[in-house]
Amino acid sequence: ERFDRVLKVHRLREVMTLIGFTRLEPVVKGVDGDPLDVGSKRAALNPGELSWLPAVENYGEGIFIGLHSTWVEEKAESRRASLGDNLIRSGVESIDRFSIARELDLTNMHIAKSLPIVHTLSHLVIKELCWEAGYSIGSIRERLYLKADEDGLTKAGFLLYTTGQSSDGTLGGLASQGTRDVIERVMKRSLERLDECSNDPICGENRPDAHDESGASCHACVQLPETCCEIGNRLLDRIWE
Repeated sequence: ERFDRVLKVHRLREVMTLIGFTRLEPVVKGVDGDPLDVGSKRAALNPGELSWLPAVENYGEGIFIGLHSTWVEEKAESRRASLGDNLIRSGVESIDRFSIARELDLTNMHIAKSLPIVHTLSHLVIKELCWEAGYSIGSIRERLYLKADEDGLTKAGFLLYTTGQSSDGTLGGLASQGTRDVIERVMKRSLERLDECSNDPICGENRPDAHDESGASCHACVQLPETCCEIGNRLLDRIWE
C-alpha cells in the first residue's frame, strides 16, 4: 500500500497574494567558479504604513492523497544512502524563498529526505490525472504536506487542485476522479513511469550535486509548467535508489 486516504475536495478557495518582486539577474561567478552575491533585494509592495497587498481570489476543486509515511521513508532512506546528508541539506536550502519553506520544518532530516519523493510522485500523478480526466497539463497545481517528529515521518501527502476563472475549476471533473479505484490505477501508472523518459540515458544519469539540487528529471518525464509546481521544478528526482 502506497497511500492510505483519498479525499475529494469539491470546493476550495485559493487566495494568491503578491508580497514583492525582484529583477531577474544573471548569475555572476567569481574566479573560482562559485556564484557571487550580487546583493539584489526584493522590492516591497506595501511601503510605510499600508496594511494591504494586491491579491486575487479563485475557487476550484481538487483531490487530496495521503501517503503511507513508512513507504515514503523507505524510498527516501534508499535515496539518502546513495546521495548523503550534505546534498540533501543543500537541496532543501535552495528553496528557502518559496512559501513551502516557511510551512515545513526543513531542518528535520526526515522531512528533508522525504520531500523529493513526495514532490516527484506528485508531478507524476498530475500528469496521469491530466491524461485520465482530459485536463490541460498546466491546469492542475500541487500543495505538498509533510510532518515529522524526532522518530520519523508521521504524515505525508499532496493536494492536487485546479482553480481559476475558466471552466477548468468549475466542472467537477477533477474531484470526480477521487475514488480508490482511479487513484490506485493512477498511482500504479505513475510509479511505472519512474523508469520511462525519452531523454534516457542522459536524463537518468543526472544526479544531484552542489550546483543542481534536482536529479533525474526533465520536461519529458517529471517536470511541469512552473505555474503548476509549488517550488519551481526543484527537488525532483525519479531515481530513488
